[in-house]
Amino acid sequence: KRGLPPPAIKQKMMMDGVEAGLLATFEAAFDLAPRPATSKAGGGGMSPDQALQKLEALPGSEKFLRMRKMGLPPAAIKQKMMMDGVNKAMLELFEVAFGLAP
Repeated sequence: KRGLPPPAIKQKMMMDGVEAGLLATFEAAFDLAPRPATSKAGGGGMSPDQALQKLEALPGSEKFLRMRKMGLPPAAIKQKMMMDGVNKAMLELFEVAFGLAP
């Protein structure tokens, strides 16, 4: 028990090619399934496209947007953003833009 965050474990499972049914069970157990972006109160009713445009304008977001273009799952990128200590506004925009908003 090293206390690895569930999104990191999910990322490793995806990289190892774990079957979809088992991955879905893991997501459900740790509440990792993406949610609709419109339910986030912090998003101010912003659409994912609007959030993405604002995110692209922020300095420092290039690294994370490039990770998404390379095909990394949004949950793994969010985890990296949190590890890098990005500000809350950037994190919330990312959540709305890629459907991770709770």
